[in-house]
Amino acid sequence: HEWRLDVFPNVACRPLTLLVVVVCAAALLRTVAGVAVDCSSLPSGFYCLSPSAYLWCYGQSQGAAGSCASPLVCKCGLTTENPCGWQTSTITPCYGAPGDYINTNGQTTKPLPIDDPSTDSSSAPAPSQPLYVLNRTNHLPLVIKLSPSSWRTQLSTLMAQAFYDDPNLYTPASSGYQCSFHPPPSYDHNPTQMWIARPEATTTISFTPDVTIRLPDKYAGLFLAYAMDQYGLNPSMLLGLAAKESFMPVIFNENDNSYFIVNDAKAHYDCYSATKEGLCTDLNKDGPFQVETGGMSSDVSSIAYRFYAGSLGTPKASRTPRYLTDNEFMTMPGFRAFHDSYTLDMPRAVVLTALDFHFRHNILLSMKRIGLYDALARRTTRASKDSLEFATAMYAYNRGVFDTQITTMLAGCTPTADPVTCGLDGYGGHTANIRDACLLLDLAPSSQLYDYGVTLADVNYFLDKLESTYPYDSVSGFHPSIDWAEIRADATEAFGLLQAYRKQRHPTGDSTPVISFRYDWRALLSVVRMRLPPREYLVGPSVQNYVNFWGNQLAPTLGPYVSPASFPVSFCSLPGGEVNLCSGNTETTDPCIANPLSDVCVTQCVRSAAACHTAMGSCLIASTAASQCACYTPYCACLQSACGAAFGAAQKLALSSCSSCAL
Repeated sequence: HEWRLDVFPNVACRPLTLLVVVVCAAALLRTVAGVAVDCSSLPSGFYCLSPSAYLWCYGQSQGAAGSCASPLVCKCGLTTENPCGWQTSTITPCYGAPGDYINTNGQTTKPLPIDDPSTDSSSAPAPSQPLYVLNRTNHLPLVIKLSPSSWRTQLSTLMAQAFYDDPNLYTPASSGYQCSFHPPPSYDHNPTQMWIARPEATTTISFTPDVTIRLPDKYAGLFLAYAMDQYGLNPSMLLGLAAKESFMPVIFNENDNSYFIVNDAKAHYDCYSATKEGLCTDLNKDGPFQVETGGMSSDVSSIAYRFYAGSLGTPKASRTPRYLTDNEFMTMPGFRAFHDSYTLDMPRAVVLTALDFHFRHNILLSMKRIGLYDALARRTTRASKDSLEFATAMYAYNRGVFDTQITTMLAGCTPTADPVTCGLDGYGGHTANIRDACLLLDLAPSSQLYDYGVTLADVNYFLDKLESTYPYDSVSGFHPSIDWAEIRADATEAFGLLQAYRKQRHPTGDSTPVISFRYDWRALLSVVRMRLPPREYLVGPSVQNYVNFWGNQLAPTLGPYVSPASFPVSFCSLPGGEVNLCSGNTETTDPCIANPLSDVCVTQCVRSAAACHTAMGSCLIASTAASQCACYTPYCACLQSACGAAFGAAQKLALSSCSSCAL
């Protein structure tokens, strides 16, 4: 539930541990916030009542109370950002001191700021405005990377490989495997097959025994493959998460009487139908992965150019992203309806959760202070590293990226310890239950893997839903125009090639042309991905707040899981990657390498070179007026080192007021 404690008047608590959390939140509201505050008359935001307690007003009459866990302190009388920070950190915006506007007795002690900090009067920032960009992590597996100019030849090359149709390529996870955030090691040399199990065994989830996991419908498998090859996510992990969060893919073993949870193989699963099959439960309408409005606002603000909350009547070519804070997005009129348009639509819910994990994974691996980088370095086996990365990601999904307990847990987790016993379990056995479901899937034998026919109509449905999650035609500085007509034409042609191969090699007798989900879908998906934008950068003010919160120190970049030299074909990339790593190229995590002179990159360069600015300021203070120009030589050298190819334009921007200095 992130760092925000909401009040759920109609929540059905499952299991008991969740009930305890809700009760504690309500008790905190009564004892800390008092009864005199009517939030409906106050600007939305977080009001620090004291250095440890705050009240969150979010447009309702009754706010939600919370407290900052030591060593964090509540720093501002009013802020729209996370109110809890380190003693030395800076929170922006920050109005007044704790208790200035509301104290622990619920009394207003000082006039509120004239400007409502939650009011949004902005649109997308002008190109000249600074825009914080966090580089992407490369700690991902490898996937097929096709070229628009030669994809037909490459597709034929794939179909000719011995591994393409080999049922023995799959092996269940080995001893010591405890689930992984990314696809398990068996995928390291599997560029084309899709392995999702339909296990005969059962497990216990949230104290419910004798249940098993099934795909809710055939369309869910198509989008789980997209999440895997575009973001590097283990589909078994995602199904395990949905099983824990909403029971969406869960059914009692005794009631398992069809291939999917739906009885009709062509049907779409509906968790909200009175006649639904399975155990799916979603009283809060947060979807199969229970993405709440607070969590989604973090996703939208961190990857703003993948979301559009404006009028759907605005043509894609006329839309521009809005780089706002998470709280600004969440308090926008209509944000709940926007949230529901994703969470209540199964395919879009999978894409949303893939983006959510992309955001969290990058924060966890990028911020040195969190401790995941150091904890991974202490472990010596693939299984132990995978287990730790998985558990850390599940904990952050459950408790949020501001939970400072994670640093203590990671620091104290010995190289051979089970991360769950180190405390990375979250509420209600969260991580442990997801792991049990994940193991049920990843340990299943080859005979229990899903394989079903995918029709051209299924491909078109997939493309229609996928296109709805790319709301912009192009985004300056990040990606050019997406030609969906060309994507559809390529996908249709690829379907014909794959279907002809499938019919010739493995005739099925189906009257409708189909390709194989297990053996062909990822190959067709690689044709689609070929023209999609690369996986996203984290951008905007909320991202900068996360980085500031965790102390600004970035961890070294970890490389791919697998060496490109061992990949079975000569065309590969990271998931959502931009270059072919198997041809000897290297992948950059910096968008400014490709476009160094864009306004975004120039301003980002100048902003990020903080050490250069500090040294320059010290030099100027210590210099006489006649000798100040000498300070610019080391300053320019520092900028050049920090900014690389963007240095020329950055120099003009930074030094435009010093034309008299000979540089």
